Amino acid sequence: MKKKDVLKVPAWLDAMSGKEQEVILSSGIKIIRNIEGYPMAHHASLEQLDTIKNKISSVVDKIEPVGILNVWNFNKLTESARGVLYEKHACPFLNDRMDGMLLYATEDFSMRVLLNYKEHLQLGNIRSGLVLDELYKELSSFEGKLSEQLPFAFSKRYGYLSSNVTKTGTGLEATVVLHLPALVGMEKISKLAEAIESKNMVLERLYKDDTSFALGNLYLLRNVPRITDSEQDILDTVTNVAEELMGRELRMRKVLYSRSRVVVENYVWRAVGIMKHTRTIQAAEMLALFSYIGLGIDLGLLEKIDWLTLKKLMVQARNCHLKMIYTGKDIEQVRATLLRAAFKEV
Repeated sequence: MKKKDVLKVPAWLDAMSGKEQEVILSSGIKIIRNIEGYPMAHHASLEQLDTIKNKISSVVDKIEPVGILNVWNFNKLTESARGVLYEKHACPFLNDRMDGMLLYATEDFSMRVLLNYKEHLQLGNIRSGLVLDELYKELSSFEGKLSEQLPFAFSKRYGYLSSNVTKTGTGLEATVVLHLPALVGMEKISKLAEAIESKNMVLERLYKDDTSFALGNLYLLRNVPRITDSEQDILDTVTNVAEELMGRELRMRKVLYSRSRVVVENYVWRAVGIMKHTRTIQAAEMLALFSYIGLGIDLGLLEKIDWLTLKKLMVQARNCHLKMIYTGKDIEQVRATLLRAAFKEV
């Protein structure tokens, strides 16, 4: 993996997300498909996986959606390089079988084509803000071009077939990443998650690294695929719930700040103090403190730091990114140095 690829900030972080930026960081679309006549990826032989990979790759190479430049063969990547792709949200966390797996990604990692991970084909795109309809239109257009040359496994009764029966149907998953510090602080998350489940969706932690709580108070909202759902139903439902959560979070911030102004400001400025003076810091603590700093930005307490800086550091100062760039150095000390520089004038 080249240094420029490691340093590249993904499109979903390298932009401000408009009026929703205080709560909604990004949204994404995934579409899964399988090739008719072949076993699902986890049951396929190495020879079959190679055949599937070559069959799909030959079509993707001919269509070549705008901007797709890079191809990653997972068997040839180091563990740290795979970790970099995971930290950019370009692929799932991989610690098991990688035979026949291939990833196409645009230079800004906004669109991905993943081969032989659970399904033969997983298409995805992700962008800053709440733009699910726009993302689906783009990805559906690309999927349509692929379907003209690839025989996707499809049932008139059940829809697109999957290795997981619960994902059979549209094969569509819509996701939204939300920053919900006030709802967490006011202990509203558990009840909200239960209510959301009744709408056939899940509200879960975005980062699940070594903790049982949501690092940075960041949550992922996603639909649970059902055979009976249409694509537009999924997009509308996830969008509506995301907007509802955004409204609740913003209202709760006003309540929290009006009731506990000194407490909130204390958390914000303590976090800034650590960033300005830390000499060693773990990634989990950095993400946790960023939540308070982000809240301080949104409340107008901090003017010399912005969300764009935080979002970039959320990727560039993660473990695998630092290991790839600063080989042999103590990454927790390097991370602290980067944070001190970013917060020098705050």
